[in-house]
Amino acid sequence: MTMQEEERSGDIGRALLFELRGGRQGTAHSLPWTGFRIGSNEDNDLVLKDRDVQPQQLEISFVEDGFVVKNLSDEGSVFLNGEPFEEAALHKGDILTVGESMFRYVEPGETLSQEELWRPVGGKQRAADTKTMPLRRISFLAMLSLVAVVAVLFILFTQGTREDHVQPGTSGKLTDLEKPVDREEIKVEYENGKDLLAARRWDEAILVFEGIRKQMPNFMDVEDLYQEAQWESEAVDLLDQGKGLILENQFAEAKARIERIPKKSVYYREAERLTREIEDRILEQRLQAAHSALARKDWSSAKREAEGILAKYPNNKDARRVVLEARLLQRQVADKGSGVRSAWTPRRPAAPEHVLDTRPPVGSRTDKRSSASLPKRRKPLPSGSRKAGAASYIDKAIARYRQGHSDQSLAFLERASKGKSADRARALAADLQSAVTCFQQASTLQQQGRLTEAVDMWKKFLEKDRSLVGDRGGVYFRRASASLAKIYFDRGRREFERGNPIGAALFWKMGRQIDPKNRDLKRGFVQLDEAARKIYREGYSLQEINIDEAIEKWNEVLMILPPDHAYYRKAKRRIDRYAERP
Repeated sequence: MTMQEEERSGDIGRALLFELRGGRQGTAHSLPWTGFRIGSNEDNDLVLKDRDVQPQQLEISFVEDGFVVKNLSDEGSVFLNGEPFEEAALHKGDILTVGESMFRYVEPGETLSQEELWRPVGGKQRAADTKTMPLRRISFLAMLSLVAVVAVLFILFTQGTREDHVQPGTSGKLTDLEKPVDREEIKVEYENGKDLLAARRWDEAILVFEGIRKQMPNFMDVEDLYQEAQWESEAVDLLDQGKGLILENQFAEAKARIERIPKKSVYYREAERLTREIEDRILEQRLQAAHSALARKDWSSAKREAEGILAKYPNNKDARRVVLEARLLQRQVADKGSGVRSAWTPRRPAAPEHVLDTRPPVGSRTDKRSSASLPKRRKPLPSGSRKAGAASYIDKAIARYRQGHSDQSLAFLERASKGKSADRARALAADLQSAVTCFQQASTLQQQGRLTEAVDMWKKFLEKDRSLVGDRGGVYFRRASASLAKIYFDRGRREFERGNPIGAALFWKMGRQIDPKNRDLKRGFVQLDEAARKIYREGYSLQEINIDEAIEKWNEVLMILPPDHAYYRKAKRRIDRYAERP
């Protein structure tokens, strides 16, 4: 090994995968520059015995710019920062999920406190509680089983004792009042089960009520509570399955799972919200597919997709626009190929009859035509007029591009390239073709789930679009802005669901700068407003107990809300008031 390689290996040896959740929780796995494999086979560098992990699942290797993680199998449950991927670069703070295990990437030389390191899973104590939760549940079940066995033995022993002392002439059977059932103990178990229901710990409540049903089936409303715990347990399983399928972009299957949640469930409102979100995403996917088909001149597919959207959403303006554009462009292409004038282009009106040439033929006696009456030859246009014509072609090309007709725009530029403005027309045509290619690549990357690359490509397109048409924008600009804002909204929504409203505010503010009229972002800011109010009230309650924590809460409010918000001003006044105190 050369000295340069030794220095490089020494620098890279400090890169780590810190295991936040899994069989070796709290372990730091060093990433060597020679390569690091993860899978369920024993020959991997990190072996994960998990049914959602393939034998050869991941490979982490080093390139010139840093570490790169590559998914080696199409199957398996693998996510980077909550998103599926094929190959991606690892950056500071990235969270890698492999099956049931979760890892945090630590860069070479990065220093972290314990609080920062365990923050993605809610802290070290919470992670430890999550790890020991199955053991607690097993212990609880074992204790309940032991209690049930003791109760059965006690009943059998009591029945045997009573049978030994049966009086002659009696049947020897015990009545319901004589059975050794302690109603006070049953009542205590009943109250415990109701508490578990209130805490939404459905599986534990099922076990408690099942034990009561075996001892005293008709005790109060234990049967109804047992059935309630069962359907709520099934509902939460369906909800979790639906959320997982949403993350995997399997919207149809996710909707089918979530719609099975009954209306009487406490999770029904959340299920309705997720159903609406899924329908909006499906609609966006179908609209994007229609626009993509229109861009690649597949008129029939674009029209079919848009008409399918209109069958369910008759008032959707985007779908109507796609149908009209598909019909118009398809007809123009067909007429151009057949040599027939398009029905959409205006025809010159026929000359009136009194203008027609009714003079006698040449050479006849009545032929009195003179050279003055002959049609005059048209004079050539001056050079200035030709330049004006080329300029008008360029203006028409930009106008067609703003309307979303890149092919027509290129056709006008081709005409302009034959005049004196040829250099400008060719340069503009090259820029326009580059922008359209960039738009198509960004759409493809977003459909494939490669969102980080899609964000970069959308930003690149917006810069090219501004260089072509300025800040006025057009159809392509609006579609790109909506797609980029959608990515930022999804990222912010995931941060908000993880309990990080500051991260959600960061992503949603970036999305609002790109697409201020986005409806999803408006709903997101309403949720941020509610979260900020709650955080402010928490700080207000803490000010008499721990002023430092209260100020920390109010600083969070300042990071979430804009300066013109009422609660922003309230939090700022609170911070300034306590800052003036000695």
